[in-house]
Amino acid sequence: MTRRLQTRRPFWPAVCVAAAMGVVGAIAIPGVSAPAVAQLRGTLSGPSFAESAGLFARFEREAADLARTRSGREDIRAYAEKGAPTYDAMVSDLRAALARANGVITLPSALDGRHETMIERLKTARGTDFDALYVQAQIDALNAAAGVFGAYARDGDQSALKDFAEKHLPFLNRQLEAARNLQIKT
Repeated sequence: MTRRLQTRRPFWPAVCVAAAMGVVGAIAIPGVSAPAVAQLRGTLSGPSFAESAGLFARFEREAADLARTRSGREDIRAYAEKGAPTYDAMVSDLRAALARANGVITLPSALDGRHETMIERLKTARGTDFDALYVQAQIDALNAAAGVFGAYARDGDQSALKDFAEKHLPFLNRQLEAARNLQIKT
């Protein structure tokens, strides 16, 4: 009886076809949560990244303003106080990067429905409910933003925006770690 040797076919062509078809939702990225990976789909173009970054910075600024006046915890107020000016600077840097980017790319003029809903929830929350909701919102938003900024810094299509993402990614990671530390105390 003769045995026929079977050779394994390389799987990379299948991976490339799946990626071309947009079947990347199941691919894991080390260090990035599943919700953040889901948001990465379609965010590597300049306009999509600018929209994501602009919405993130606007949301963070509005949430920080609420936390500075509504939180009952000094550490949360200090966290919000420290972050607010950095988000303002981030928007200025983003506008400058957009001016250097190829094509006409604009920032969103208002929050999208998801971010607006979270701001409304924060506005109605009181006391420890506010603190817990704010901290969780920070962790969720920063985790998603760090994933998007990191992916764009690696694989984005516009060098000015890639530089912007790379510059601000360390701050996002520090803020995420600080938010996680706030959660431990909640």
